[in-house]
Amino acid sequence: MKILLVDDDKKGRPFMREAIEKLGHIVSGEAEDGIQALSMYEKQQPDLVFMDIDIPVMDGFDVIKLIREVDREAKIIVISGTDWAPEMVRGAGALGALKKPLRVEKIRQLLEQVAAALQKKSGKRRRHLTEYIP
Repeated sequence: MKILLVDDDKKGRPFMREAIEKLGHIVSGEAEDGIQALSMYEKQQPDLVFMDIDIPVMDGFDVIKLIREVDREAKIIVISGTDWAPEMVRGAGALGALKKPLRVEKIRQLLEQVAAALQKKSGKRRRHLTEYIP
């Protein structure tokens, strides 16, 4: 599975990358802010996005909203130090959330669930993200 990491935490991203790669998946890119995230999503078309909410330029909820407008089948997991209410996370268009600090076992469980969902369903993009970027 190709995974995009969106997090401005320069110490947390290497941990996530290592955990994801040890579990047999590919980190297709790492973004530090909302604009980078949108650009990388557009170019890489990852199977899954791990999205921090408190990122520069555009917060994670805004990025999720834009991604979901162009790709209703996007698989996004919120990663955050804040304990967001599940209804807020799902209402934004994410599948769920992982609270920081992250644990390898929780990442593994989530990746298995997403991989199973990807085998059952696939979708097509409706619009391009570049239409939203000034």
